[in-house]
Amino acid sequence: GLAGWVDWRLCGTLSHAIRDGFYGGGEREALLLPSAGRVGAARVFFFGLPPLPLDAAAFSAFARTACGAMAKAGSTSFAAALPPFDGPSVRLWMEASIEQPVSRQVLLGDARALHRDLSAARDALRARVEIAPVS
Repeated sequence: GLAGWVDWRLCGTLSHAIRDGFYGGGEREALLLPSAGRVGAARVFFFGLPPLPLDAAAFSAFARTACGAMAKAGSTSFAAALPPFDGPSVRLWMEASIEQPVSRQVLLGDARALHRDLSAARDALRARVEIAPVS
């Protein structure tokens, strides 16, 4: 997954943090690492999850924690991969992110499904959000 790829690009920095007990990936736990130019972003955030499977309240709390932490760190532009959730993950993520000063974000995953879900969430929330077309 994305975390494995980023860990590989960061020469195992995430793996070392986990092995050394510095980061465990638990609920509401966050880790911010510099990328040293090894990925397109200057900094990489990792956010822990509550035990799976997530319910709507747990996913919403995760999304608000993640979006709030990125805003607090001054990240107004970011890419994110959403954790597994059998529910309205895109809508819950959008609800959390529109509360923050986000200027641009890219959600990674199935482009057509994300476009469909983002459009539905935007319309339901009446959010002023631009969604890039799927080509």
